[in-house]
Amino acid sequence: MEKVVVATLRERLAMWEFLDAQRALVRALRAQGLLEDVFEVRATYLSRGRNECARQFLNTKATHLFFLDSDVMAPPGAVERLLLRGGAIVSGLYFQKLPPFLPEAYWRDGESHRSIAEDLRRRLEAIPFALGPLLLPEPRWMEVDATGAGCLLIRRDVLEKLGEAPFGPCETDIGEDIWFCKQAKMAGFDVTLDWSVLCGHLAVLPIGQGQFRLATPMPRPEIVVPRMRI
Repeated sequence: MEKVVVATLRERLAMWEFLDAQRALVRALRAQGLLEDVFEVRATYLSRGRNECARQFLNTKATHLFFLDSDVMAPPGAVERLLLRGGAIVSGLYFQKLPPFLPEAYWRDGESHRSIAEDLRRRLEAIPFALGPLLLPEPRWMEVDATGAGCLLIRRDVLEKLGEAPFGPCETDIGEDIWFCKQAKMAGFDVTLDWSVLCGHLAVLPIGQGQFRLATPMPRPEIVVPRMRI
């Protein structure tokens, strides 16, 4: 029987939108008998925090570790959908917080990685538009080389094979999520994106005079033309 540990990596106070979405997701797992445990880890370095989550997970008897970051809103039923794939590493889809809001999923491009944005845009054209998290009626999978770890389901044998620091040391020059996927691919595991699990990525944007001026254009100054004496 599949059992899932939900792990949240928290860098700051969570927003209420995340907490509501997390509770709904956990309730759905508990109702189906899939939930093993829920825990959160606070860490300055993402790699250190994710490695600690992996260590705690391996002390349980659960079959899967599900990362849900405190700034990612996943729809209820997201974990169940990711489990359908039966893959070693399966991610939901979310986007970067800043323009041009590229998807957090990548293909290998030489020694670096490039976004799957162009291919994904064509696939998304046929689905409903939504601002918040959304679960499409049917799963839609595609193989990728790396994803973000904010909505990521990992099978137990992956973490057992990758050892004590599956998300790398703190000093890596690439993100800890890319590091993990790279090591997993080298170990023979596939990375899958289920882009029918559409998540929201919560952002806190500083609001300053620029936003004010764009939202409320200043009136043009009145130009007074002096009258000429005849």
